[in-house]
Parts: sequence; C-alpha cells; structure tokens
Amino acid sequence: MVIPNIIISTVIVFIALYKLFTKKFDIVKPDVYISIIALVSFVLPQFALEIAVSWQSLLVFLIGYIAFLLPFSFKAKKITKPKGYILSSYKLNPLLKIIFRLYLPLIIVILFYSFEFRITNLLGLPGVVPKIPYAGIIFYFLTTGIFTLICCYFIYVKKYNKNFLLLVIMLILYSIYQSLLGWRQGAFDTIIIIVILSACLNFKFSKLKKITIGLILTPVIFVIIKFQNTFRGSDSNLIDIWDRLFGIRYLDSIVSFFSTKNDSDILFNNFFYFNLVDSNTNTADYHNHIILGGSIDFINGAARTGFGSVFMSFGIIGVFVCFYLLGIYYKKIYEYNFKNYTNGFINIFYGINIIILQRILIEQLDYGVITHYIASLFFIYLIYRLFKIIGLKYMYASNY
Repeated sequence: MVIPNIIISTVIVFIALYKLFTKKFDIVKPDVYISIIALVSFVLPQFALEIAVSWQSLLVFLIGYIAFLLPFSFKAKKITKPKGYILSSYKLNPLLKIIFRLYLPLIIVILFYSFEFRITNLLGLPGVVPKIPYAGIIFYFLTTGIFTLICCYFIYVKKYNKNFLLLVIMLILYSIYQSLLGWRQGAFDTIIIIVILSACLNFKFSKLKKITIGLILTPVIFVIIKFQNTFRGSDSNLIDIWDRLFGIRYLDSIVSFFSTKNDSDILFNNFFYFNLVDSNTNTADYHNHIILGGSIDFINGAARTGFGSVFMSFGIIGVFVCFYLLGIYYKKIYEYNFKNYTNGFINIFYGINIIILQRILIEQLDYGVITHYIASLFFIYLIYRLFKIIGLKYMYASNY
C-alpha cells in the first residue's frame, strides 16, 4: 500500500477497534456493525488485492464512516432492559398456536412451489429476463415475503422461549432455496437475522446451544456458496466467499473513475447527478455500462457500495450528509427496538434494517434498496395484521 493509503487505513482501524472494544463487540449495535464491516470489507481486502486502491476511495469511506458514527457519539439516555424475566407482551389463541406448530411443513411447501414457479418462469434468476409480467412485484413476494414470514416464527419463539433452533432451520432452508437459484445473499441475511433476533430473546443461550447453532451454520454456509457457484457456472473456490465482501474494490471502481481518470472535483463530483438526469440514466446503469463497460444486455448490476452510489451523484460532501442521516436513523431504530424489545415484530423489523444496512455498506444505495425497505415494512405489517385476525392479542409486559 502507498503511504496515503496506510495513513487513512490506520485511522479507520483505530476508530473501528476503539468502537469494538468500548462497545464490547456488541454486533447488534449499528455503530459496532459498521465498524466490523470497516475492517472486513474496506481495510483487510487491500492486502488481497493485486492493484492498490486509490487513496481517494479510502477517504470517501472514512468520511462516510465518521458521518455515520457521529450521531452515536452524542450523549443519549442510557437504554437498559428491566431487571427480571419479562413476559412477551402478547398472547396467542389456539388456532394461531396450531399454525405455529405447523410452520415448518408450511414453509417447506411454500419454498418448494416458489422454487418451481421461479424456475418455470425464469423469475429472479441471475442474468435471465423473466417470462411473466409484474415480475418485480412477484419476486418480492417470493423472496422478501417468504423471508419475513419465516422470521415471524420468532413471535412464537419469543413468547414460549423455545424452538429457536427450528427458526434457524427454516432460515437455512430459505438460504438453500435462494442459493439453488443463484443467490448467496440469503446466507448473509440468515446470519444477520439470527444474531439480531437471538439478542432480543428473554433468555441467554447455553454454550451447548451456541455451539450447536454454529456447527449447523458453518457447513451450511459453505454448501450454499457452492450451490450458488454451481448455478452460475462459476469456478470460484469456497474460500472466495470473502471476495464477495470486498467493499473497497467496489467503491474504488467508482471513485477512481472520477477522481483519477476524469479529474473530477472530489468534494461534489461536479454534481454529476444532474448529468445523470440529463442523460436519463441512473447510477447503476452508468456504473455497469460506462465505467465497467458492460453490454447493454447486462441485467444484474455490479456492486458499487452505498458510498460509491452517493459519491457518483454528489461527491464526498454528499456522502457525509447521507451517512450522517443514516446514522441518525439507525440510532433511533436501535433505541426504539430495545425500548420495545418485548414486541417481536419490532425485533424483526430491526433485524431486517441491519440486513439493509449491510447492503448499503457493501452493495449500493439506490431505489432498489429503498424498495426492499418498503417491501419489508409492508410484509411485516401484512403478517402482523393477519396474525391479529387469526388470534394475536397484545398485552402489557409484566416484570417479576
């Protein structure tokens, strides 16, 4: 690495380690999670890349990273859970209990027919144009909708303090379902949601249960990556899973193009957003077709990170403003989740928000991410309403 890269990387590492140790590696907290991503996706990959990234790319990330952390630096009222055992603040009628007991076979049937439907209609397959109209809407029902439905089994787990392992198994089945269709994002989503929801339970796992979940997850993740590579005809080694998390490489493809090749103003990137508007294009298409030189038939876009997405439009100042606002939002929902941690639906919503944060940090920040957020909110509310109709009744939490 060149000297500017070493200096900026050292600053990032110092901030990240400070956050990790002062917050005791509590990955549930957004500022801790982004600090882990900073190390894994933006600092360490530099040692594996054959070509050094530009110092401007590291600076863009550092500015966005600091902006995100700023709201967490402001003094806030300490959030603590009440002492003692907290009853889940809802009860289930007999019909809803029966549905929860049949959840696993129900999910298996849904996944089976969804898989068959997507294969038949080429829906949501990498690099393939679907055969049916309204493919985007149907795709969300068969991905985000199913994932949210599985997560809502957590309502039963939280109420009766059991069967968390069954929830893990259903999430793994969803990951396999996605990997067989060429997507490995389901594996990352599964890991994140398991970590978040386990922190929202009314009890702590025994060491044996933690080891059991770990032993189940580890080989499954490698199998999922293998399935995904096989579907796409990739020769990638299983070790190359880390390559999928190389955020700094994706970011550098944007920043280097403008700052070193086009000699653009790094502060505002010459307000390139208006160029995109004038040419009736978006950041994804410009990145795929102009910067990377992909063909016009290129369907699935390449990652550019949220930092790169914003930098392309409004430069480093835009990155600072955007990630500062994101920091405020994630601090608020983190506080809201733990103030209402007896509400399983809020726990699920928070977990999905962390999944979306991972996509913003490593993949992109665009209309697709916003649509995913809206879809997740819609499905959580829809399932909540269905459960209430069937027999979910909220009560006040009690402490004893």
